[in-house]
Amino acid sequence: MSDILEKIIQKRKEDILASGLSFGENIPSERTRKVHPFLDGKGLILEVKRASPSKGDIAPDLDPYKTASHYVQAGARAISCLTEKNYFKGSLNDLMDVCRAVDDYEKQNGKQGPAVLRKDFLLSKEEIEVSFRAGADAVLLIARILSKQTLLEMALEVRRLGISALVEIRSDEDLDKLAFLVQNIKETKNFVAGVNSRNLANFKIDLLRPCMMMNKIQSIMGKDARIVFESGVTTGECAKVIGSLGFAGLLLGEAAAKNPEAANVFVDSFVNTVQTKNAEFWKDYSSKKIEHNAHKKTFVKICGLTRIEDVLLAEKLGADFTGFIFSHGYPRSVTRDNRLEKMLKKIGEVKAKKVCVVTELKSPESQKAVSLVNDGIFDVLQFHNIPYEDVGPEYLELPHYFAVKSVQECEKLFLKGEFRVLLDSKDYVQAIADGTAFEAKAGDFFDRENLWLAGGLNPTNVNKLTGCELLDVSSGIEDEGNIGIKSEDKMKKLFENINNTSGVREKSTFSNDGFFDSFGGKYVAEVLRRPLDELEVAFREAMNDRDFLDELELIRRDYIGRETPLYFAPTATKLLGGAQIYIKLEGLANTGAHKINNAIGQCLLAKRMGKKRIIAETGAGQHGLATAAACAKLGLDCTIYMGEVDVRRQQPNVAAMELYGAKVHPVTSGSRTLKDAVNEAMRDWAANPDTTHYVLGSALGPAPFPDIVREFQSVIGREVKRQAEERGIKIAAMVACVGGGSNSIGFFEPFINQRSPRLIGAEAGGIGPGIGENASRMTGNAGRDGILQGYKSRFLLDEDGQALPTRSISAGLDYCGIGPQLASLGKSGRVEFTSILDKEALEAVSFFAKNEGILFALESAHAGAAAMKLAKEIPSDQAIIINMSGRGDKDVFITSPVFRPDEWINFLHAEIERLESQKDIHDAKLM
Repeated sequence: MSDILEKIIQKRKEDILASGLSFGENIPSERTRKVHPFLDGKGLILEVKRASPSKGDIAPDLDPYKTASHYVQAGARAISCLTEKNYFKGSLNDLMDVCRAVDDYEKQNGKQGPAVLRKDFLLSKEEIEVSFRAGADAVLLIARILSKQTLLEMALEVRRLGISALVEIRSDEDLDKLAFLVQNIKETKNFVAGVNSRNLANFKIDLLRPCMMMNKIQSIMGKDARIVFESGVTTGECAKVIGSLGFAGLLLGEAAAKNPEAANVFVDSFVNTVQTKNAEFWKDYSSKKIEHNAHKKTFVKICGLTRIEDVLLAEKLGADFTGFIFSHGYPRSVTRDNRLEKMLKKIGEVKAKKVCVVTELKSPESQKAVSLVNDGIFDVLQFHNIPYEDVGPEYLELPHYFAVKSVQECEKLFLKGEFRVLLDSKDYVQAIADGTAFEAKAGDFFDRENLWLAGGLNPTNVNKLTGCELLDVSSGIEDEGNIGIKSEDKMKKLFENINNTSGVREKSTFSNDGFFDSFGGKYVAEVLRRPLDELEVAFREAMNDRDFLDELELIRRDYIGRETPLYFAPTATKLLGGAQIYIKLEGLANTGAHKINNAIGQCLLAKRMGKKRIIAETGAGQHGLATAAACAKLGLDCTIYMGEVDVRRQQPNVAAMELYGAKVHPVTSGSRTLKDAVNEAMRDWAANPDTTHYVLGSALGPAPFPDIVREFQSVIGREVKRQAEERGIKIAAMVACVGGGSNSIGFFEPFINQRSPRLIGAEAGGIGPGIGENASRMTGNAGRDGILQGYKSRFLLDEDGQALPTRSISAGLDYCGIGPQLASLGKSGRVEFTSILDKEALEAVSFFAKNEGILFALESAHAGAAAMKLAKEIPSDQAIIINMSGRGDKDVFITSPVFRPDEWINFLHAEIERLESQKDIHDAKLM
């Protein structure tokens, strides 16, 4: 939650304590006016608003009655009145004045007036009743500031009183609350959804944000759901564009409050419009944008294409847009030398969006481009350095965007309702690459996260431009003297360096030929080098293959259940004091832990390589379970190696693996735990490299496994980063448990190259600091650099370099080594490590279960325990995010004897007696 939102709510709570829910104003004891239907047709919600936190005074001398009267005459479908007094300078008296204006209009004209919406930061159902008595026909319910239960209670009160609610949402967490509301309230005729285009974390506006949420809302509320576009519209042109997208309502604040007499212009612009081809294009783009948020943070456009072979290569490597210049005066124009005619034979095979770049509208070349877009052969027009005023409405209704030279020009076009503008500026590109970009002159809209950027981009500088939404590359991937001819090598290098794959990777986080500083490598027998080399080549190719990434993203969404929630833990926050506590709920992923992210990715990669048999090692059983499930999903044979000790203590997972069809091999050599399971799996792979792929479960082992596992797990951290940015969360520290390191490195990945937040890894402290009593590689007394199981890292080793015994209550942390990237990050100090005792982990399990209703896996509980220790050191306006890498269901055989020993013993005795007395249960046959 942003600072300003917290301040508003805190001040409001103080005012309620001091003055009551009516804030000291004289509210009727009973409602005195009839209830008006809210947004019963397409129309504008015009706002009575004196000020705002972002703009200060907007209309300090505003007369609510007079303003509302203008709105009624202009044809407002509803009137919204800001009643928050500290930051918006409103009041309940303003609301009652607005109601009086509507009622007087009805008496004078004999017509029904608009509904009146109370817009405020309501926090309880009692405030609904106060709003009702004051005359409101509808109330605003901001999902972001309300718990699910409170939102439901307030919604039930809305329905009881027979008024309506505008439920404001902006994030996926808000959507979860909306779904909860709809599931429990059943009838939704009193409820309208609203999406705020303004990000309350930085007050920047993204006109496309409500469009991105539209399909999700309709999937929850039905296709007939009424959805309101909120904030950001200040011109009639913009209102017209928003009206073409299919929104039922447009909430207009500042623009109407400053000039109530001009409200009719906005009403006419919004209401009297129909869906256009431009609207269809941007609705489709908004869907693609949602997908890219999950796995491709940057869209890529390859422009100045003149040969079909370059077009096809660009698409194969991952281009989202392909650009073609329609201007005879440019050497890269497709209108020269029959280039266009040659391309048209195969252009229909190209799935990437095809852009016609035009530099003036009256030329034959430009008219050809317009015709191609109008006929659907090409997808979108780029008006390159053409003034908005020179583009007629017949062109604006076609799919299009503008390309300009300055930030200020971008802002002007956003105000006109242009969703995205391409900033073509070598100076700005260089400024960002140098870290000196200055955006202070930008207004409400210009934001790096929504920036489309062109001008001097090349394979060398693109990785310095992370955070931009789209990068447009042309001459930077051509060899000198070959204008319009794209270099295959440079194009491939571009896509290696740019952030447009499922891991949204930054080049610097990848290993350097398998090494992270001095750690990593590929120390294996010759028989394993060939399959490892083949795997690395296949992985790199897959990460640049659109079809592979799209299939992976679809499985993530529909099978794994991504994205997983970032949950605010209010009770834990209160009890621990200090930092806000957030929990990334990876335990809600299919199979109950983060391991499925890597298992699905590697199994899909194996299938792409033609491998039909999968082997894996597992400790806690979660990686084995995830791999077994992935194999069942993708139709692959599966064999799991598991230490005999771990088989005994993780029986529920063993049973589930076998139910998925996997063969589980208990390993009886050595310490009979994870280390020995890894050894057996490696032997199997060495014997069967042609038919078998080894799905290594953690970010360790010989290269390229550390890179592969981190990439597939980095979806966790990228979701966290976006979720936190959307909600304005100031992250002070991120805490994850560390065995081999798969969950922690994926969780940390997007933040590694930043100075903050603190990244903290919680190791297994076991029962004490002695040899064989823990699995603390980075914090213990026995950690040494060494080479084991094919890679160099930090291990628990004796003086002869042999692995020492380990101990932990959590099977997944009971390993003598740590991933090489984490070892490197620990050595540099970027990742801090701490050691958590078994008893501290158990205390964390109990604490979060009782106070938040969340059952941590024993592994994840180590992170929870570390966060509990850290909380008081961090101010209350900052957050600790814990990665709950898995649920605690699997640990019942370990935790039950600790938390309820007598009952557990009695249960086991009774269960043995039951099974012995019902021997026929073992003879049951599957139908």
